[in-house]
Amino acid sequence: MSRTLSLSRARALCLTHTHIHTQAHGHVVADKTWLALQSVVRSEGVGSLFAGIVPTYVKTIPTAMMGATVCVSLVEYFKGCNKARVL
Repeated sequence: MSRTLSLSRARALCLTHTHIHTQAHGHVVADKTWLALQSVVRSEGVGSLFAGIVPTYVKTIPTAMMGATVCVSLVEYFKGCNKARVL
């Protein structure tokens, strides 16, 4: 979702810059996130909101899995250390 918001912000910024030069042509400046999302959907379709999601998942999922594996391994390791420790 953050990619969608950053995409809409970038496009809104582009609309703002082009609005200065094309105000006579009736371009609407999206000053809010919802308006920017609506503008993107109208001009490029719903699929454009999810452009690039597969490469993002391909990059993110293995990293998250490694982090979870390390976390679980450390928890199990320290549980064993606590059981072996004599108070």
